[in-house]
Amino acid sequence: MTLPIRFNMTILLALATLACRSKDDAVDSVDTNIDGPEDTADTAVDDDIDNTYEICEDITWSGEVIVGAVYYVCPTATLTIAADTQVKFMPSAGLVVDGTLKLEGSDGTPVVFTTNYSSTAGNYGVSVGGTGDKSTLQYATFEHINLRLEGGAATAITNSAFSDATLEIYTREAPFTVDSCTFTDNQRDNQYGIVARDLPLLDVVNSTFDKVYVGIGFDGVQDESALSVADTTFNEVRHALYVGSIGEYLHTVTGTNLTINSTSSHGMMLYSAASSFTNLSVIDATGYGLYADVRSTLALDNAVIKNSDAICVYAEGSLTATGLVAEGCGGSGVYAGKKGSSVTGSSITGAVGYGLYAYGDLTLDSTTVSSASNSGVYVYYGDLALSGVTLSNNGGSGAYAQQGTLMVEASEVVGNTAQGVQTYYGDLTVLDSNISGNNGSAVYADHGAVEVRRTTIEDTEGYAIYASTASIVASEVTIKDIRNYGIYGYRSSVVLDDATLDNVEGVSVYTVDGDLTATNVDIRNSRSHGMYAYYGDLTVTNAILENIREGGLYSYYGDLTVTDASLTTIYGQGIYAYRGNLIVNAGVTGTTLYDVGFNALYSYYGDLTATGVKIDKVGQSGVLTYYGDTTVSGVTVNDAGTYGVFDQDGTLTMSDSTVTNTVNVGVYLNLGELATVTNSTVDTTGSTGVYVYQGDLIISDTDVSNSGSVGVYVNIGDMVADAVNVVEATGQGFYVNAGALDLSDASVTGAGSHGVYVYNGVAAVENLALTDIGGTGLYVNVGDLSATAVDGSDIASQGVYVYNGDMTASDLTLDDIGSQGVYVYNGNLTISESIISDVGSQGLYVYGGDLNLADTTVGNSGERGVYVYLGDALIDGLQVVDLSSTQDQRSALSYGLDVRGHALVTDTIIDKADSYGMYAKSAEIVSSTFSNNNNIGVILYGNDASSVSYCDVIDNGSHGVYGPTTGTNSLDVSYNNVTGNEYYGVVYARALDNNYIADNYSKTGADTTSKGTVDGTLDVSSSQIGSIDAVTNPKSSSVSGTGPASGS
Repeated sequence: MTLPIRFNMTILLALATLACRSKDDAVDSVDTNIDGPEDTADTAVDDDIDNTYEICEDITWSGEVIVGAVYYVCPTATLTIAADTQVKFMPSAGLVVDGTLKLEGSDGTPVVFTTNYSSTAGNYGVSVGGTGDKSTLQYATFEHINLRLEGGAATAITNSAFSDATLEIYTREAPFTVDSCTFTDNQRDNQYGIVARDLPLLDVVNSTFDKVYVGIGFDGVQDESALSVADTTFNEVRHALYVGSIGEYLHTVTGTNLTINSTSSHGMMLYSAASSFTNLSVIDATGYGLYADVRSTLALDNAVIKNSDAICVYAEGSLTATGLVAEGCGGSGVYAGKKGSSVTGSSITGAVGYGLYAYGDLTLDSTTVSSASNSGVYVYYGDLALSGVTLSNNGGSGAYAQQGTLMVEASEVVGNTAQGVQTYYGDLTVLDSNISGNNGSAVYADHGAVEVRRTTIEDTEGYAIYASTASIVASEVTIKDIRNYGIYGYRSSVVLDDATLDNVEGVSVYTVDGDLTATNVDIRNSRSHGMYAYYGDLTVTNAILENIREGGLYSYYGDLTVTDASLTTIYGQGIYAYRGNLIVNAGVTGTTLYDVGFNALYSYYGDLTATGVKIDKVGQSGVLTYYGDTTVSGVTVNDAGTYGVFDQDGTLTMSDSTVTNTVNVGVYLNLGELATVTNSTVDTTGSTGVYVYQGDLIISDTDVSNSGSVGVYVNIGDMVADAVNVVEATGQGFYVNAGALDLSDASVTGAGSHGVYVYNGVAAVENLALTDIGGTGLYVNVGDLSATAVDGSDIASQGVYVYNGDMTASDLTLDDIGSQGVYVYNGNLTISESIISDVGSQGLYVYGGDLNLADTTVGNSGERGVYVYLGDALIDGLQVVDLSSTQDQRSALSYGLDVRGHALVTDTIIDKADSYGMYAKSAEIVSSTFSNNNNIGVILYGNDASSVSYCDVIDNGSHGVYGPTTGTNSLDVSYNNVTGNEYYGVVYARALDNNYIADNYSKTGADTTSKGTVDGTLDVSSSQIGSIDAVTNPKSSSVSGTGPASGS
């Protein structure tokens, strides 16, 4: 039998895996039928086993053994176990040493290891590892086994015992020690009870962990590793240290005396550490009770941290304490962090929330914080000093420095329950303080400047801070439960920086005859206005206003400028400038207004400019300007009770903005000169999306969707629209009343009425897409239309309709139209290069005007293909054909081409009409084809001169060409192929000349009947012609050069 240098790799992997598994896991992957040798009076290993083992001499073992395979000790053996031995293992067994192991028990004579199973299981416990110090380990007992040390094998465990086991130390280059040991049950699968990893140094000493799951951990994949614990004890445990978790090195922890009772989570964790404790005791944790990190460092000294259940110290990045005791906690009870901290004296008591919490600098000194459950010191970004300190019953505040310095010296603060000393953004120097109750008028100055220092103001019947005829500078101040005005500057300017005002009965911040500048302010639960400048300018930056009973921000006869503000639940106007300009900017963090009872932004007799503002849930308008200009850019308005953006008697400019869910109009200019809307979105409006009344509109790169009425509407004014898409309007997509429309690169999808409607004005349309239109696609009522590149489909009524106006169109594509494809009433139609298909009525219909058509295709009309009533037609390149994919439909369900006037027709194809191919009063028809029509190919019913020449009239369901039956017949038919028609090829004509008339009327071959001269009597009839005045030069073979010049 030969094993590789340490042991067979399969066994190595199994050890690495199964040594950490529960016995229940292992049974599925281990052969439990393998029996190892059974120990008898001697301790020799039985060679007659089926599973590989090797020892390579020097052996001892003693009383009972039974391992059941794997073994392997070599380079160059030793084993020796003795004292009270046992060992046992099986199934799938273990050991594997790589030379030496000794033990030899004592003090009650253990060694032991064990199982040899009364339940299903796996094993491969023990392991040790080669080279370096020669094993010994001492008394031992592992029970359900594990123990794996590696590289350098041992310097120490000593008195041992583990129980459900672990201790796995791993790679090592020297120190290790555990000393008196005992870990016990390991709480089954979660195990630990030391697992160290790469070392050097771990040094635990007088030990005991008890039920375990973790109980040490460590990492030591170096930098300066270490961990040293000392007199130990942990009990129930989950955690009690844990340290590096393969974090990025930098350890050194220490300890001394310790004792950490119940936990079942936290009670240390640390990570990249540095730490140090001394006489620590934690007690009951189940959440924190120490944890460090942000690359750690925590010191303490005399600690005691009682009933945790979250936080009780936590220190993310430094803390130095000295005499700390923290008690109840349940949340907070110190947190500190970001490399500041220090406490001294200490106590802290009740906690549950805060009771210290830093996140940046802190320094307390003689301490006591007391019953906490929020505040009781709180820093956030840094600074805070406090010297004598006490801060008592807390429950909210009792010192608070949010984003910078607070220095409270001799301190006390008492009663708390909310503020009592507080800052919010910068300096607040409160010296020699006692802010107690915390209730009553706090800072008041008449004819004097105010700088608030050494002070928190709370539960106050009068003003919190008052000054007249001077100035107020309030920095890092907290004002709460004030039953009058919060800060009141009478004939004074107010500069407010880093302040919190909560639950103020009057105006939270108010100036009369002075400017108000507020930065980093949080105002909530005000019974009146949030901030109000009366005869002064108001400038607000980085503010939060929430639950304000009247206006949020209000300037009266002054300008109002807002940047980086959040306004939520405002019962009156959100931001309102009366007879002043209003400027609202996003700034760095953005400006938002949510849940505003009236208008979100409102300017009366002043201009309004808003950039990057977000407005949501507004009782009236999102942006409202009366008698001033409105400019909005990057603005979002959602859920407005009336208008999204409204301007009266000014100009309105909107760009890069979004308006959604308005009860009335989305964007509305009333009686203003010009509205300009670019690169914006207007969605879900109860009425019109964009509306201008008595003004002009320029709109581009904008989407308007889900309008309760018109998508985009100008009433008495002109509209220029480019790259505008309208989706789902219950009325028209675009509507201009009494004005001109210039529309390009636009689309309308899902309009309940017309897609585009112009009343009493002219329209120029280019690149328009129309889909799912409930009325007419493009409708001009009393005005002219120029249309290019219009695509329309799924349109319930006309595709394009001009009433009392002329229409010029090219490149139209109209499909699936409920009525006429194109309809011009009392006007002329000029159309070219267009395709009209699948229409419910006429493809093209001109009533009371002329048609000029070129290169246009009409397919699958529900009535006539092309119909001109009371007008003439000039037609070149018309095709009335079946455009269906199956090619089994009629091109028109009535006439293909019907002109109730005179028609000049060239290069035209009329194919598969369900009635006549062409029907006209009179016509000159040249180079055209009339084929497969269900009735007469061409019928000309009037007495004016008509001619059909160089045409193919073939395979029609009745006669080929049919002239007038009464009055003077002036129809000449020449150089045509008239073949395959159901009845006569030609009937009722004045003259036939050079025609090939063949295979008509079920006859075969050409009809060559002839009669020389026209005499006014239609007396020539034969098998394929009837009632002809004169027939000359009949052809017996096809006439060449007939049909459309294109050969279509």
